[in-house]
Amino acid sequence: MQTKLLHHGQVLALKLDIGDEIVSCVLQAAREYAIASGTLSGLGAVRSAEIGLYDPGDRQYHKTSFVQPLEIASLTGNLSTKGGEPYAHLHIVLGDIHGNAFAGHLSAAVVGATAELFIQIFPDVIERVFSDDIGLNLMDF
Repeated sequence: MQTKLLHHGQVLALKLDIGDEIVSCVLQAAREYAIASGTLSGLGAVRSAEIGLYDPGDRQYHKTSFVQPLEIASLTGNLSTKGGEPYAHLHIVLGDIHGNAFAGHLSAAVVGATAELFIQIFPDVIERVFSDDIGLNLMDF
């Protein structure tokens, strides 16, 4: 991984390079800096991605994979913990060369040019707990 980190106060900046996988880099930074909760935003470009939509009816993520150059129009989400380990809940909007946009829950994405992310760190721990009613890991505070 070629990730570069800059930490200032309660903000962590991440610069990801070609070939870095976004979700795993975010989780690695959360482990390295002991981030128990925070928000994330970013932009950049990817060469592949897997995004999904959660259907509460069948309690499954319906995923779509892309293997093509895509611009990150928006990457947003939050960090928390589950079982004491970092947990990333990320959503992304991607655009292709034809102006088509694709959005959903981010499962994985490989950087195609760069990705520039900022994590705003919260001082408190936010733990995730599985909800039998909804079928998702929800924040518990």
